[in-house]
Amino acid sequence: MKIKTLFQGILSGILIVIGCTVYLSCENKYVGAVLFSVALLSICSLNLPLFTGSVGFVKSLNDIINLLLCLAGNTVGCAVAGLSVGVAYPEVSAAALASSALKFGSHPVAAFAASVMCGILMYTAVYIYRNNEGISRYIGILICVPTFILCRFEHSIANLGYLFIAKAGITNLLNLPLFIIGNAAGSLLIRFSKT
Repeated sequence: MKIKTLFQGILSGILIVIGCTVYLSCENKYVGAVLFSVALLSICSLNLPLFTGSVGFVKSLNDIINLLLCLAGNTVGCAVAGLSVGVAYPEVSAAALASSALKFGSHPVAAFAASVMCGILMYTAVYIYRNNEGISRYIGILICVPTFILCRFEHSIANLGYLFIAKAGITNLLNLPLFIIGNAAGSLLIRFSKT
């Protein structure tokens, strides 16, 4: 079961890189933000684990272990797919480098705050998906994903995707733990605020 979680986490990381790639490839940022939603739509529809979509739903020690395996898998998936995209599409790699330089170069307080906001939106999107049926279950994803992108909130796994697409051209990784912790804090904040 743990191997399955890791493998499925890798698939989620690959899907996030696909979202990053389509966003970076679009001249119109609004179109790119909407199309990025293909990643979370696919992940939720296929019932795959994504750190930012799972962290707010952790309830037990076993869930925490699965979450850490998910995060490891997401990272591997982003690395494999991101480096592949970076090599195959130099223009996308250059765009990812510029984006990553801003994200990883931002002030730590700003990086954390933007990560918390993203965590709130990701929990909301997945909560709506899990608690609705039919077409209405997709509304949260189609609104929350473009919102976090256009607001420039920080999604830890997407930022890993951008980092690897940029072929790891960023050396200052100090904000990476803040992205992860901030996403978790935002997800848990919104979860516990409704109970």
